[in-house]
Amino acid sequence: MDQDILKNLVSDSLRESSDSYTIQGLFECFPTTKELIGASEQQLLSIKGIGKGKARQITAMLKLAKILTCPEPCQSVIRSPQDGVCKIICVNS
Repeated sequence: MDQDILKNLVSDSLRESSDSYTIQGLFECFPTTKELIGASEQQLLSIKGIGKGKARQITAMLKLAKILTCPEPCQSVIRSPQDGVCKIICVNS
């Protein structure tokens, strides 16, 4: 998933500006998609501006994004380089 798309997705779901200190802090702590998808609520709580509610929102949104973008292992068919990247993210997270 492209980093800018992910940043917009997170900022829109939290109703924050993509350049807010919360969003900037989130992407400074978790600079890659893989790191952000693997972040726990406890890790998210360490970021200024993220409380329990936002941490739960972020983890739920990322789980949904992962489910929607990454097919189940038994159904995965790689037809393009992007499919291969998704497969790698799904397997390694």
